[in-house]
Amino acid sequence: MKQVNNRSTMLGRILFLFLLGTMVLGLIINLIVPDRKNSMLENRPLEQFPQFSVANITSGKTFDQWNDWFTDQFVFRDQYMHLGYLLKKGMGMKEINGVYLAKERLIQASNPYDEQIVDQNLKAILTFMEHNGINTNVMIVPTSAIINEKELPNYVSPTTMDPLFDAMNRQLKDSAKIIDVRKEMADHQKEDLYYKTDHHWTSLGAYYAFSQFALANGINTKIEQFDRMPVSRTFQGTLSSKTGNPFLKDQIDLYVYKQMPDYIMTRDGKEGTRTMYNELALDQKDQYQVFTGTNVGVLQIEMDNDSDRRLIVFKDSYANTMLQFLIPYYRTITVVDPRYYYEDLTILLRQTLPTDALFLYNYDNFVSDTNLSNVMSVYSQNQ
Repeated sequence: MKQVNNRSTMLGRILFLFLLGTMVLGLIINLIVPDRKNSMLENRPLEQFPQFSVANITSGKTFDQWNDWFTDQFVFRDQYMHLGYLLKKGMGMKEINGVYLAKERLIQASNPYDEQIVDQNLKAILTFMEHNGINTNVMIVPTSAIINEKELPNYVSPTTMDPLFDAMNRQLKDSAKIIDVRKEMADHQKEDLYYKTDHHWTSLGAYYAFSQFALANGINTKIEQFDRMPVSRTFQGTLSSKTGNPFLKDQIDLYVYKQMPDYIMTRDGKEGTRTMYNELALDQKDQYQVFTGTNVGVLQIEMDNDSDRRLIVFKDSYANTMLQFLIPYYRTITVVDPRYYYEDLTILLRQTLPTDALFLYNYDNFVSDTNLSNVMSVYSQNQ
């Protein structure tokens, strides 16, 4: 028994010395090697070497900055994250950082339903409609956690969208088209509607939702009208970054209308491009940015076609993928992301004169984000 205890003590010392040696070696390398600006794995900026000052030292801020710097710049950080994922997975853990480890995919946990925020967002839509007598559509898209609920751990309670649709039907049914895509998405659940490593839907998932929008708005569409173009098979999205999963990879497909009109897209009023696709994003970590690039306050797309319809879209990043299906059917599309929009909406509406509106959000954002109601509150005050 004593021999076993001695052996355990020895192994513990060896492990301690190994970890200590790794930390010391990492610190030495960190002091020699230039700091990394960003983490490709985590897709975020990293803490830089702290600037020393008497005020920071006396307040303890320097120590906190030093700790953050060492944690972020630790030379073996990515390897430790991958190892951590493998250890947690091996221990039977089903969730890491709010992400469920399903059999063949990663699934982001749903945001809780916030009745107050939902009410504010629905009132924001009503505010828009009160001042604009145009065809208004509302599409709140189920997330992967809702469509793929059978893949969630047994202890997770399923998320239902019924309370949200009950609220929408009470407040919006008589004035807006409520586009319910739940059945369409559920019918195609076995297809790749969502990325395995990211919280977004795929182009295919966006198409099935678009088909329901088209049906409600008299647009005749078939998926055969679009050419599917795979542009990446190495996409590892935000859920991969959160968990440290090094294995799963996704394919990104573009769907290009076979008779696509010429068009120009401008971002926040800057110089336009003749495509909505940002090919440079395919060489970066966040390859989802291939759809319109980074999020901005306003996108404006002008088509060379005969349509007399002008669409305005209020959205989160789910809409970025949907735009490729909307472009052929409108003369102009104005896209407002309330998270980044700080201008006067009244002026924008006078400039663009929309005939149609689409409020497009995923469920998680619509029940938790207040930016839409903030924008519409300012808009209402300016009327």
